Amino acid sequence: MTQRHDALPGLAHVATCSFLASRISPSLQFWLALGGGVALARAGERHGVKAGYSASLAAVTQTVAMIGPARVNGPLTQALNAPVVGSMLGRGRSFTATTLACLAIRLVHYVILNVVFVLIVVGGLDEFVATYDKVAGFLRILPKGQTAALVLTIIFNIGWAIFYSVVQVLAYRRALSRWPVEAPAAPATLPAEGDADDVAEILEPAARRHLPAGPVVTVAAAVCVLLLASTAWPVLGGVAAGLALAVVVARTFEASVWRLGFALAALLAFSAMFPAIIGAVDLDDATQRAIRIVLLVLVATWARAAAGTTGVRRIARKTLAAFRLRTAAALTDALDSDDRLLPAGRALVKELEQVETKPVPMADALTRWVAGESSAYAAPPLEPLEPVDPIDPIAGDLARDPA
Repeated sequence: MTQRHDALPGLAHVATCSFLASRISPSLQFWLALGGGVALARAGERHGVKAGYSASLAAVTQTVAMIGPARVNGPLTQALNAPVVGSMLGRGRSFTATTLACLAIRLVHYVILNVVFVLIVVGGLDEFVATYDKVAGFLRILPKGQTAALVLTIIFNIGWAIFYSVVQVLAYRRALSRWPVEAPAAPATLPAEGDADDVAEILEPAARRHLPAGPVVTVAAAVCVLLLASTAWPVLGGVAAGLALAVVVARTFEASVWRLGFALAALLAFSAMFPAIIGAVDLDDATQRAIRIVLLVLVATWARAAAGTTGVRRIARKTLAAFRLRTAAALTDALDSDDRLLPAGRALVKELEQVETKPVPMADALTRWVAGESSAYAAPPLEPLEPVDPIDPIAGDLARDPA
């Protein structure tokens, strides 16, 4: 079958490329993920909300399989709201309605992130308020107290959520309304000489020995639960010693994966220590929380390095299928895109180099890249998902014809 330029695997592939770039980049995460959001909005518009979320889940899963869980929150909000926005735009809903839907999902995500940050990194609401009061006392322009801390935090989050939601909806709306009827002639995105080797070195070095993914993920999950349950020094010391031994024994020294893990661990450790540095909380408690967050990040990083990209994909596919998310499981198989990442990125750079550095021309160039790259992507033959779920026809179609 001829590849369609709005086929689900191609759109999921574009989302993977965009989200991976967002997670690797030290800055501009939202803007780099915008192309992936456009692709998922198109998936929601053309294939429905369920298929759009399947593509979203497969793309996020693919990036985690490649580089581990570090910094996954960068593109995650667009992964959560783009299929809904695309579906609503496809049904002719107004700008206000789609923006409110996008905003609501983003705010729920922000609430969860803030609660997790306060409880696990800062140590609780009292510690958060004490830290805020110290900062407010230093600045001398902010009111003090729990109410002030919570109200200002809420206002800050709502402000950013409104800004990003408006940008998202404007970008998606323009892209979907100007989507090319015929697939644009995309630059050749087959790997150039040396590309495959470059990607392999970045993502998963050749001849790397990996452990069985199932036991690795099970052990990592159990250790994370233990760390969340206690910050006692014997627990922290035991986990640290066990992790060091596991790294040495398994020889899981993938530089690219560990680099991102250490960067995230260092950032969160500083966040945990900051209240103690300014004298708002006890130093010993803050140190324990900092060590715990470092160990949580590094255990998850070790799991990715030990299981390898292929192992994580296999576990993800089985898990998705077990929860009857068969379209997402089929797409996870279809995203055999490792050797296409560098060419796809170069195609985007080439597209953007040819336009003015203004929002509208760059948005249109981004749309052309999404449409062209999704069209150029040829999904590999898929291993049939047996038995095909009769109530999930999209998964059945993908199993028979990945285009």
